[in-house]
Amino acid sequence: MAHKLNFLLLAALALQAKRVRGNEPAAESAAEEPKHTVQLPQFTPYTVPGAALWEQFIGELEPQWKRSRASKQDKDEDRYDGEWAVEEIEELAGIAGDKGLVVKSEARHHAISTRLDKPFDPAHNGLVLQYEVKLQKTLNCGGAYAKLLASPMNNEFSDATPYVVMFGPDKCGESKVHFIYRHLNPVTGEYTEHHLEQPPTPPADSLTHLYTLSIRPNNTFAIMIDGTERKSGSLLENFTPPVNPPKEINDPKDKKPADWVDEESIPDPDATKPEDWDEDAPAMIPDEDAVKPKDWLEDEPLMIEDPKAEKPADWDDEEDGDWAPPMVPNPRCAEADGCGPWTRPQKRNPEYKGKWAPPLIDNPAYKGKWAPRRIANPDYFEDLDPYKLTKIDAIGFELWTMQSGITFDNIYLGDSAKAAEQIAEEVWKPKHDSELAVREALNPRPAQKTESKLSGVLDLFKVRFGDIAASVTGFYARVQHEGLVEAVRQDRSGAIAVVMAVGGLAWLAWNMLSVVSFVLGLAQPAAQPAQAPAEDKSDAKAAAEASTSARADTDSGAAVKQRQGVRGRWEPWDPAISLPDTAEDAWSPFWLMPDGPHDVFSLVTPADIRRIRDNAQENFIKLIDKVFDRLLVLKSARDLAKSPTNTKQLLNCVRVLTRLVPFVYETRSDGGSIEDIVLWTQRPRPGSGADYTLGKQLVSATIDLLFTSGLTVPQATIGEDTTVRYTIWENGVGQTSSLGSSKENVSNRVEVLRLLLVLCCKTMYIPPVRSVAIPNQALHTIAYNANKKMVLCLLCSLINTSLKYRTQGWAIPYRNTTVLDPADELSLHAMQALFILLEYQTPPAKSGKGTTPDAGTAEATSAADSNANTPSMVLITGTETGAQNLFRAFVAKLHRQQEFDYLTSNIMRLLEETMRSNLSILASVTKQPTRHVMPQEATILLWLLLENNSLFKEYVVDHNRSLRLFAVLLYFMLNGYTDPAQAGMVRTISHILHYLSEDGRFATRLMQPFDQSILPSTMRIVDASLTHADFMVNTAFTLLSSSKPYLIPVYSNLLLLVRNVAPYLTQISQLTADKLLSLFDIISSPAFIISETYHVRWLIYLIEVFDYVVHYRAVDNPHLMYSMVKARTHFTRLKAFDLDKAKSELAALREKKGKTDASRNIGAVSSPELDTTSSTAPTPSMSALKLEDGDGAASPALSDKARGKRPDPGTPQAPESKEPPQNSTSTAALKSAPAAAATAAATGHQFQPSTEWVFSWLPDLPLDPIIAVLDALAVHIDRISEEVQRNADSAGTRSEAAAIGDTKGGDAQPEQLDSKSAGSDGTSEGAASVPSASVDPTPAIIRWLSSDSMVSVLPDLEDSMPEIRPRLQGMSPALVVWFRSLLWSLIYASGMKPFGIWKNTQVRLFVVKSTH
Repeated sequence: MAHKLNFLLLAALALQAKRVRGNEPAAESAAEEPKHTVQLPQFTPYTVPGAALWEQFIGELEPQWKRSRASKQDKDEDRYDGEWAVEEIEELAGIAGDKGLVVKSEARHHAISTRLDKPFDPAHNGLVLQYEVKLQKTLNCGGAYAKLLASPMNNEFSDATPYVVMFGPDKCGESKVHFIYRHLNPVTGEYTEHHLEQPPTPPADSLTHLYTLSIRPNNTFAIMIDGTERKSGSLLENFTPPVNPPKEINDPKDKKPADWVDEESIPDPDATKPEDWDEDAPAMIPDEDAVKPKDWLEDEPLMIEDPKAEKPADWDDEEDGDWAPPMVPNPRCAEADGCGPWTRPQKRNPEYKGKWAPPLIDNPAYKGKWAPRRIANPDYFEDLDPYKLTKIDAIGFELWTMQSGITFDNIYLGDSAKAAEQIAEEVWKPKHDSELAVREALNPRPAQKTESKLSGVLDLFKVRFGDIAASVTGFYARVQHEGLVEAVRQDRSGAIAVVMAVGGLAWLAWNMLSVVSFVLGLAQPAAQPAQAPAEDKSDAKAAAEASTSARADTDSGAAVKQRQGVRGRWEPWDPAISLPDTAEDAWSPFWLMPDGPHDVFSLVTPADIRRIRDNAQENFIKLIDKVFDRLLVLKSARDLAKSPTNTKQLLNCVRVLTRLVPFVYETRSDGGSIEDIVLWTQRPRPGSGADYTLGKQLVSATIDLLFTSGLTVPQATIGEDTTVRYTIWENGVGQTSSLGSSKENVSNRVEVLRLLLVLCCKTMYIPPVRSVAIPNQALHTIAYNANKKMVLCLLCSLINTSLKYRTQGWAIPYRNTTVLDPADELSLHAMQALFILLEYQTPPAKSGKGTTPDAGTAEATSAADSNANTPSMVLITGTETGAQNLFRAFVAKLHRQQEFDYLTSNIMRLLEETMRSNLSILASVTKQPTRHVMPQEATILLWLLLENNSLFKEYVVDHNRSLRLFAVLLYFMLNGYTDPAQAGMVRTISHILHYLSEDGRFATRLMQPFDQSILPSTMRIVDASLTHADFMVNTAFTLLSSSKPYLIPVYSNLLLLVRNVAPYLTQISQLTADKLLSLFDIISSPAFIISETYHVRWLIYLIEVFDYVVHYRAVDNPHLMYSMVKARTHFTRLKAFDLDKAKSELAALREKKGKTDASRNIGAVSSPELDTTSSTAPTPSMSALKLEDGDGAASPALSDKARGKRPDPGTPQAPESKEPPQNSTSTAALKSAPAAAATAAATGHQFQPSTEWVFSWLPDLPLDPIIAVLDALAVHIDRISEEVQRNADSAGTRSEAAAIGDTKGGDAQPEQLDSKSAGSDGTSEGAASVPSASVDPTPAIIRWLSSDSMVSVLPDLEDSMPEIRPRLQGMSPALVVWFRSLLWSLIYASGMKPFGIWKNTQVRLFVVKSTH
């Protein structure tokens, strides 16, 4: 027995020594040997008979392979200038003398191809394409895919060359293996690309990997990587779009009849408000029965200055400001019931009924949901053999890559899968195995410090048991490289040796513990062990008696007081007591005593939690472990649904964890955190002793609880042996029928979802500047979960529950109820959970250039301000393994029209119901308005869906109610911009509209007439000819002129919205044109430009608006062109911009800061991106937008005759002129000099412009073509004005209308006006002596500007035509911080009632301010 024990012990020591020494050679001369000891096999050519192509790159690159020098789509700036070479491998070579085709250039376009000896026809036996790829450098962005080029290949290879199949790995953001094939549509004669759905992910290491594509004659395919199948399917089913189009499509010519009624319900016209209905009664009133607790300390503050804090030695009062000690919780408050002024708590007013509204009744005119008729698809065809692809003439690589060193080798093209397998076995596998050996030899594990201590034991072991040592160490090395499963399969003797070593060590440890326990038992007195259990039993009995008494007490107040008395004796709250795991009497009251969540949150106070967490951390961790262990036991019980006692205990465990977890994430008073220790460090599980990570187990268990039979979903059917049923709760996305959940199921879901939100709330305890860089491990565990069924069921359940609407809850028929419907709370929590799961992206590990800049830094702010054409809602985040957020991935894959109908109709319903409720017209009497039926959550959900699903965006753009959605969103912007509490909603809507404006189709639809009837009268504009674009510009003007600090981040989005729509603008009204030019007057003024760096961006956006109109839409916008001509001095002023003059103007405005009556003030603003509190941001001085008195609208750009003279008081206006007077409210003028620095000086935030800064943007402004067009138009407009006045003078007593009416032709061209009756001296014959009143030439000018005659006088603009390209919405780190702050602040606010989940915790993501 001793010999066996010695053997096992030494074997275990050998295994440990092997780990410590990092697999280095054990011989004494090992240090002297070179690291690279692997003998590389020599390259030998390999032949493949019958191959259409077999390339091993034995000879020179050319002439076999031809480098392309073409350009991408004939663009000279995108030439294929990347270099190629045939050379041996430099990094981690596996075969000596082996060469490959190597990409040599970085950040270049590469293209190279080779022709086949004869065209290859896949129609016979399909095709097999196989080749090797080796990444000698880490690939961050680049492709390694091959193209099989169609026959005949006539031109030089480029991206425009027709191909048959594209296959291979690609990494730029998302890593995937492309498989695209092009198929001929026999009806249209055009080729269509068909992309593989859910392509596999390629490996990313530096080894050589083998990629194989097989297309079989039965229309199936298979993709293999390194000989292992990674994807297979059918050419007919697994591609987007499918190869065969649908037989029927919606009739594009079918339009919904004008009299079609879509409203299912209308307000009851016969309903009247009851006489006793008091709408003014408050919802909450003070509780007059409440009594201030005796130990309430009114004179004590909640927070005090830290008495232990000391001023840092390097603190400089002049630079850092006056030092103040940090605030800490008042220790006296922890010992009392409360501190500060005591006020009576609020209680629900029994007389409260709220606003009355008539109930809804069925609409007798309702015709049902309209849908276009279905017609036969004219492009329909059916091809049952898509494997019969076009003949292949060549193969090529056409790539863009940021890294060099991509190597291709051993390319096979043919129709033999067997030949490909032989190549893999005889060519690739020896190379791959050799590379593994070389990598191990080059990168041994570093030796540890304890090597010297174990080296003697290891040497002794090898002397006495050399053969067994070799088995153990060899097996361990194999595990390191090949994995445990493969190592056991290939080396069973080594596996047995390891098991014996580990078992022997465990046996020895057990015996040693037994000996120690025996010795300690002999040394301990016999009387003491008997006393402790008796004391425990006494406490347990007292606790049980108190618990029973409390449950029997019908008065809830008395029950709570009694349980509070028991809580005072609970040992976990005593930091002086260290409790063992076996002290069940101390742990069990947590899940036995509470009767509901109120009990848990009232009995377990923040002071108690912090005291045990900070002073008895071991007890705190044990408490969480014991509660979770009890939860697992109860969750696994088969009779959970039949046992109310077990259900109650399980819910109490959920409630206790909900109460404790926020304090795990909270930063302690000493600045530390116990999150990693409690949640993410392995430790023995209570009861079993097995190691586990609580955070992962807790998250997994919480998800399972959401689908536990009998608890949160209906009980499993008879014979169904499962406790967790992953299923979708409600009908909608992914489900056609509802589960039919009971009230208890819904209520339990609320509590479990509340725990899920708490587990993921770490983000709230991270400062804003670090929230992008620090991962949320709980969210990562859920969002990056490999269980796709769980993710899909949870995602669909959350979406459908969020949008589920019940007109009446369970026995809660009236909106004046004081009972909260559990379904409403469930919908709210479901939507919140959906938001944080869709928003989350795991940040990359910080390593050099790959690090994500902290929000708020200069780098992040620069990224926020760039507004480059980067994809929307995309951060450079994700894990290095290429994992993705599956919730976002599944949302991106939604494509069914019925699902889009469900999402759109329900989001619109939530918005319109709130809108009707605000207007007190169509509010339902059977539904209490709750927080989730609000525009804030609906707009956030809409934004997330649009950003994550491009097909949904196209659906919304093309939907017949897209303009209705646009109008409703603008209503909420106008309704909420004056309320700081709705700033988040206004900003969300601005992002939605900006994102939609990136689609030209949506911009085009905005030119349709705008129906203002849905708006309240206060929002309507007196102009019946308004389009949606007009109302959009007027809304932007209104918000910009409001000068609200919290709207500063919205301004860029509004200007970008106008800029993206500009190329499609038509028939802009005079009112809109005047406001747009007034806005330009302010933003283009020199003082405003230099007041902040980002003001230049606003200027550029407006300049691009006018540039697009001048080049593309001049004749379509006569009013706007006329306003631009009148204000053309603004453009010439900008072209002659002088920095010194601008600074002088700014200095003068600062001196006149207080004289606001004499200046216009736009003012300086803070950074428009990072504004999580938005309460202290400087005010933009757009507030000075007001009307000017007098003739302020007239511009000096035109002569007096061109402007026309203002009629004398009392003079009637011309009856034909339908345009508003020049000085009416339609020509609101922004007051002239912006005092940007005036406000900036007051806030201490000043930008110092330089000449270099000016030259970085001024020369690039397209001012020359704009000024040229305006100058040309001004000459002709002056002539028209003179002719109109001359005709009026010649008419004598005739009215202005008759004078204009006599002119022939509608274009009012100067030549026609000249030929009327004017004499050579410019006076009218026969009427020269009769004076005439001044007339308005505007109607004639507008007619001429909208005619072809205007186009003929424009200068040649062909060389300056701007490309129509939208500015996309970039998702900067600062914007991510704001969005996360918005989401979590909504969650925090909703958690304040009824329990205050996060109340009094030290949240750091945003600032919590009391409203009392």
